[in-house]
Amino acid sequence: MYIIMVRISKPPQERRKEIVLMSRKLFDEKGFQNTAIDDITNSLNIAKGTFYYYFKSKDDVLDAVVDSMIEKDVASIQEIADSKEIKSTEKLRLIRKILSDRYREHYGFLEHSEIITNMEIRLRWLMGSFESKTPLITAIMEEGVERGEFKTDHPKEMAELALVSVLFLLDPTLFPTPKENYVKRLENFEEVLEKSLGLEKGELHFISGEL
Repeated sequence: MYIIMVRISKPPQERRKEIVLMSRKLFDEKGFQNTAIDDITNSLNIAKGTFYYYFKSKDDVLDAVVDSMIEKDVASIQEIADSKEIKSTEKLRLIRKILSDRYREHYGFLEHSEIITNMEIRLRWLMGSFESKTPLITAIMEEGVERGEFKTDHPKEMAELALVSVLFLLDPTLFPTPKENYVKRLENFEEVLEKSLGLEKGELHFISGEL
C-alpha cells in the first residue's frame, strides 16, 4: 500500500507568511541556532526548493521574522502617534505599555537569543526596533513641544534617549533582575524623562499594575 503525500499549492504571499510564522514558532521553541531549514520545511510539508524560492537562507528568514515582530509594534505606535485627541504624555505612557507587553509576547524568542551564539538575533531586534520607532517617538516629542506639554530643544535626541533606555536597560531579558529592581529602574527612567521634558513628577505615570 502506497501513501501519497499531497503538497498543497498556495498563493505566494500566503506561503511566504506561513514559512515566516513557522520559523518564528520553531525559533521560539528551539532557538535560532538549533533550528535547521529541514525542521521548517518538514513542519510545513513543503519541498526545500519552496523555502529557497522565498528565502536565500535561514539568516534571510530570520530577517523576515524580526521584521514581522517590529511591524506589529510600529503599526500600534503609529496609530497612537496619529491621534489628535490623546495628550502627548498619554501617548508615551501607552507606547511604554505596548513595548512591555511585546517583551512578554516575544519572550521565548528573546530568551533563546540571550545565548552568546545567538546575539545576532538580539542585535537585529534591538537595532530594527530603534531605527523604526525613533521617527514616531520624535514626532510625539515635537507635538508635545508644540502643544506646550514638553519643554525641550532637542526632541529627536530625547526620543533616542527614551528608546535606548526602554529597548536596552529596561529589557528584562537582556538585563535580568527581580521585579522590585525592575520597577526601581522604571521609576528612575520616568523621573529622568519627566525632568528632561519639564514635566511634574508622576505625570508620565509609567508605573502601573501590569508590571
